[in-house]
Amino acid sequence: LKAQLEHEALDSIAGFALTSFNYDEAVNLLKERFGQQDKIINAYMQALLEIPSPRNQLTSLRSFYDKMESYVRGLEALGQTQETYGTLLVPIIMNKLPGEVRQHLAREHRIQTWVLRDLRKSILDEINIMDAGQEIESSHLFSQHQLSLPEQNRQSPNLSRILRQDLAFSVMKYTHLFIALL
Repeated sequence: LKAQLEHEALDSIAGFALTSFNYDEAVNLLKERFGQQDKIINAYMQALLEIPSPRNQLTSLRSFYDKMESYVRGLEALGQTQETYGTLLVPIIMNKLPGEVRQHLAREHRIQTWVLRDLRKSILDEINIMDAGQEIESSHLFSQHQLSLPEQNRQSPNLSRILRQDLAFSVMKYTHLFIALL
């Protein structure tokens, strides 16, 4: 148990000898000190309120969405339903979204009163649309690269193919690197 703890949790059970009886005592002490469900729920709600507003960029919106989903799942794991707190969070989440995203959501979904579950799905849909748009831009980049080859190189299909593969490899390499950094 001690190997799994750190900081305050580890300090709170310091002094217990490593016995099976003390194990149960240590677990009870940890539950008493850190297992107060109302405090955990409040911490999740506070974290949801404090998520920074995303920019109108795929990575920023995806990070926002992932954090929001993590906290909502944490609340659900504690038995809190979206029906309990969703009506409070919907306007807060909507106000955090960039104006362009709010406009897209309003245009596509025409929903006057959002339910948290529907808003979460719509934000994910918007992320997927943005992602698809970036894929189209990437394929456009490949075709532009081919068009910018000097005339003598366009006549060489092998050189053109090699340059396209090299560009595709570079884009994939940096995309994977960027994703890994997230």
